[in-house]
Amino acid sequence: MWNMNLWTKFTIVAALGICLWLPAGETQAANSWEWSVTPYVWTTSAGVTVKEDGVVISDNDVAFSDLFSNLDFAFSFHAEGRRGRAGLLFDFFYVDLSTSGTVPEHQDPGSPPPGSVVDLDIEQMILEGGGFYRLSGEETGLDLLFGLRWIGMDEVINVTLPLPPNPTLTTKSSPNLTDGFLGLRYVGQIGNKWGYSIRGDVATGDTELTLNGQAFFKYQIGQSGKYGLLLGYRYMSLEIEERVEGVDIETDLTYSGPVFGFMFKW
Repeated sequence: MWNMNLWTKFTIVAALGICLWLPAGETQAANSWEWSVTPYVWTTSAGVTVKEDGVVISDNDVAFSDLFSNLDFAFSFHAEGRRGRAGLLFDFFYVDLSTSGTVPEHQDPGSPPPGSVVDLDIEQMILEGGGFYRLSGEETGLDLLFGLRWIGMDEVINVTLPLPPNPTLTTKSSPNLTDGFLGLRYVGQIGNKWGYSIRGDVATGDTELTLNGQAFFKYQIGQSGKYGLLLGYRYMSLEIEERVEGVDIETDLTYSGPVFGFMFKW
């Protein structure tokens, strides 16, 4: 694992240094801040694998068609501002997901007995803050991304054994994790109404590894350019390890699916 302190210090210094630096000689338009806020819905499918001391306890894929029966609540939005070549970005994602499954036959040694019912509840918040530097200094071009991603999670695993009196074994973990991330994004324009952006970044620190990728189309509503529709696809995978009461808990989470949003600019 990366040294979290060194990685965090590096990203903080990089974000402050580049976001606060603005090249001399920019036009007046480039010296004013442009902001946007985009509430969005991530219609994600979820893959969840949980291991205790290396043994798989739960391995479920929740498809989008089944998501509403497993999803308790979700909320997300993105905001960013740009001034000249430099900019700030902020993203918030919250999900409360429950899933249940029965342990099948022929499991690995040490896993719960076949017929055991595993109930998994994950409440997760992902908060991202950072900056970007646009190499071209124009409305379109390649951005260098950098910043911090905080992940808060409450995970409850209930294993109900199939033998009378059907006891339930409960494991709880509540990790609070901070990663530094680095990535690239390309912002382009198609005609007067359509735009697009493609982003990829990698993060590490308190998580073993987090990968994030997304591709969006934006459609401008009206002539003012203040409103727009967002349509695209996003993928994120997280590898989290924690030791709770002498037990090593490994949680692999994968979110993927279409994104729909509405953008406000000023």
